[in-house]
Amino acid sequence: MVSGGHMTKKSLILIGHGSKMPFMAKTIRGLAGNIAKKGVWDKVSYCFLQMNEPSIESALEVVCRDKEMVTVVLVPVFISHGAHTLYDIPAMLGMEKGCRSSIRDLNGRERALILADPIGSDPLLSDIIDNLGTLALEDGHNL
Repeated sequence: MVSGGHMTKKSLILIGHGSKMPFMAKTIRGLAGNIAKKGVWDKVSYCFLQMNEPSIESALEVVCRDKEMVTVVLVPVFISHGAHTLYDIPAMLGMEKGCRSSIRDLNGRERALILADPIGSDPLLSDIIDNLGTLALEDGHNL
């Protein structure tokens, strides 16, 4: 994307909840890696709301070291809205109550931060759940 004669970049940051269980962080890293392989985003990263590193602020700092990174989309890897996606994360991102975007100065440049909705009931997720149920049923013959 070109803005005012300058190349601009966009980044995607996945936000995991965070957990004492190490496999949870591995799952979020794996999802970020899968998305990065698609080559749609200039940078794909991940962070955690609590308990794990990097934090949301640390991930933003790293992504925004690139002066051309002007748009950062953050996606909470949560099934549905709740206190974290409606209040906690927007507040951490400096968003006004009820807003899902903000302009923030990070590393000496204004950046557009956009908070996506959580996963929700996307039909693709429904297919995955249906498939997992079918596989469990097929494996159930070993009972």
